[in-house]
Amino acid sequence: MTSNEIQLLANSLDSLNSRLEILTIYGEIIAGSVQRIEALLGSGNQEEAVPDRQPPGVG
Repeated sequence: MTSNEIQLLANSLDSLNSRLEILTIYGEIIAGSVQRIEALLGSGNQEEAVPDRQPPGVG
């Protein structure tokens, strides 16, 4: 590899690293938004949700 090719490779890796950092930030924002939505819905995870029960004698 020539010095120029190594420099081009280094620049490409730096660019990819920057893009990965941006995607990581977006992922953290999305995960935080999902957590807030789950908290607003009050269910968290549907599989863990307890079915609504009516008191005895109602229904």
